[in-house]
Order: sequence, then structure tokens, then C-alpha cells
Amino acid sequence: MTHTHTDRRTPALFLTAFLLAAGAHAQHVGNLIYDQNARIFFQQAEQPMKASIQGKTLVLEVNAMMNVEADSYLAIFNLTQLGQDVEEVDSLINGRIGRMTRDLKKLGIKEQDVFVDMLTFVPVYEYEETRKLFTRTYQEVPAGFEVQKNIHVRFQDPKVLDRIMTAAAREGIYDLVKVDYYVEGTHQRYDTLRTFSARIMKDKLKLFKDMGLQVDESYRTGAEKTGAFFPLQRYQNYSAHSRMSLNSRRRGQVVNDVR
Repeated sequence: MTHTHTDRRTPALFLTAFLLAAGAHAQHVGNLIYDQNARIFFQQAEQPMKASIQGKTLVLEVNAMMNVEADSYLAIFNLTQLGQDVEEVDSLINGRIGRMTRDLKKLGIKEQDVFVDMLTFVPVYEYEETRKLFTRTYQEVPAGFEVQKNIHVRFQDPKVLDRIMTAAAREGIYDLVKVDYYVEGTHQRYDTLRTFSARIMKDKLKLFKDMGLQVDESYRTGAEKTGAFFPLQRYQNYSAHSRMSLNSRRRGQVVNDVR
């Protein structure tokens, strides 16, 4: 029987440990590999209440965890554009962003939920070869400009992310940097976990008293540790099952990396 308090909604994870430690639930991993810290928390979640003797000290430890659904999400895309001059590169990248923004409006995403920030705007150089009778030199000359921007898209329904990525792909924007999760009312969530943990602790102390252990007269100290885990933090790396051929007619040419 487990005493772990759980709200089955995901994906944002909030947890607390009353009188030491903390725990978290496991989930299906497929090819995704958890980091060491996550494994430790998963193991602790399977032991919501632990009692141990350290010298003459009785240590009671409660682990509590709650899965909470995010109230909103923020997807961040990165795009890069090259051009021969400032006007061209600026026009090209703004055109791509504008068309993507119009497609996002069709998905119900408001204009104020789309934000674009500038990352870099730098010249691009190439090498020009100069040959003389007995020597050959290379000189760096301007070839154009490169601009890089991030597009932030805020949305509430996680199911719409696939359609957002499709809208981005139409404009050659394939780099989804990350998806941030936002949860409102975190203080109330932690209060719920504290209440639940305290109730378990009191029940355990009452059990000791019923067994004749005089824990009420003992000197007590307490500690608390809280934290939150998000899906992006749960995975260390990803390795594909297999490598797929780009073209079945091209024997021996396969995709080596999944990006």
C-alpha cells in the first residue's frame, strides 16, 4: 500500500519531502535514459514513509509527490537566415516569421502570444584566392550577412504543439529549442503536500505511542525539502532504435543521427 499523494494529470511534477528527502513517479521511457538524480527520486517515491534508527535517534522520513498539469506552455523556435545584404536578409527572415505568425492565428494563437527576439546579426565572410608566380594567398572578403532569431509561442493546449511545428516547418523552421511549462498557484500545491505529509507523520507517531514507545517526551527536530521536476529535466539523452535509409535506392546511405 502506498501513501504517495498523486494527481494523475501531467506533465509538470511538483514534490515535497517533509522531514527529509523527496520522491517522484516513474513513467514509460522507451529509448529515453533517465539521469542518476531522477532514478534516486523514483526509488524514494516507492517508500513514502521510512523509519530508521541512527544511534539513539529515531528518524522518520516522509516522501510525497504530486503530478500537476501545466496551465500554459511556451515553445521556443530558432531560425537562421542568410542574405547578400542587410535589406535582403532582413526581408527574408521577417517574411518567414510573418507567414508563420499568420498560420498560428488560424490555430487560435493570439498575436500577443507570439514574441520574437534578436540573437545575432553578423557579417559572413568567404576566402578569395590570389595566385602569384610562386605563391598562393587567401584573403577574407565580405560575402553577406547572417541573422538569427528566436520565436516564442505561448499556448494552453499541449495537443496544438504538433500543428505549431507544422506551421514552423512550412517556413523552414525546424529547430524547436525547448518547451517550457508554467503552473499557477504553486504555493497552494506545496501546502497540499505539507498537509498530506504531516498527516502521515502524525499517524506514524500515534502508532508508536500505541506500541508503548514514549516518543512524545523526546526532543524533536524537523526539516523540509521541496522541488519540482519538468519533462525536459527527466531525460539525459536519446538513442534511436534503428537507422532509416534516406532513399531505398541508395544502398548503404543511412541516417546516422536523430536530431
